[in-house]
Amino acid sequence: MKEKGWKGFKMHSWHEGNKWEEAENVAYMREKLGERTELMLDPACVFDSISDAIFVGKACEEAGFRWFEDPLRPLGVGIHQHKALREALNIPILQTEHVTGPEAKADFLIAGGTDILRADAHYDLGVTGCLKTIRFAESLGVSVEMHGPSPVHRHLVAAMQSTTMYECANVSPAMDNPSPEIYSCGYSDNVNSIGKDGTLTVPNRPGIGVEYDAELIKRNHQTTEVITAG
Repeated sequence: MKEKGWKGFKMHSWHEGNKWEEAENVAYMREKLGERTELMLDPACVFDSISDAIFVGKACEEAGFRWFEDPLRPLGVGIHQHKALREALNIPILQTEHVTGPEAKADFLIAGGTDILRADAHYDLGVTGCLKTIRFAESLGVSVEMHGPSPVHRHLVAAMQSTTMYECANVSPAMDNPSPEIYSCGYSDNVNSIGKDGTLTVPNRPGIGVEYDAELIKRNHQTTEVITAG
């Protein structure tokens, strides 16, 4: 992946939330991928206690990780516990994937629960909601990282002042993006979509820049239900 131009790698944790296993793998990632590679850890809310999260966060500190994301159960929505985590660590905390909408994200940040914000057009009131979050963050000098790949998210990345990584989910040289291939214009978030210089293009057709494969979508259409308000 590094040879193909990828500049950073993020690992999701195992479901057990074993702090020893997590910390060991953090060190292993740095050893195998080298000093000049951006590394991130997203435990996906597996740790039951702030003590375990701090233990693994310290391992990320020592390994020079870029950020520590969503470590605490149940859903990463508690400002108080994440503020305590931030104060115990010297590594940026990335939160708000599960905190939806610009107002709630603003509260989370101002109350000290995170250093970096996460946004998603599917969760956060579409393009308008994401732009509100982005402009708010920019006014405070805070970065926003988009959650997962999509044509819309590429446009949002291109429209903001401070972001660092474009997230391509679940890809490897042996496995393409598992999302359905619904585009007829060649758009892709697979391994080879990233240039050798570590950059990617923003779709430039009308609208969000892509054309959908209407025949594929029609063939896979299941049913339509119309609900009329009475």
